[in-house]
Amino acid sequence: MNLELTAVLRLKIIRVIVAGERGPAALARLRGRRCRHSAAGIATALDSCYRSEHVTELRLCLAVWDKY
Repeated sequence: MNLELTAVLRLKIIRVIVAGERGPAALARLRGRRCRHSAAGIATALDSCYRSEHVTELRLCLAVWDKY
């Protein structure tokens, strides 16, 4: 997917990506209130090609994270 996770890592954003939302602006609105990056910067980091196999891998990793 080529996301810049250091800029956008928030579990809520990852869950919304897995649920099907792909719009960078919509995802950027979910950033934490203490986030140092601007919404525009996060939207740029989230602008990616969401290939189905990558989203599936993300979904599986999230399931393992939730289990532990």
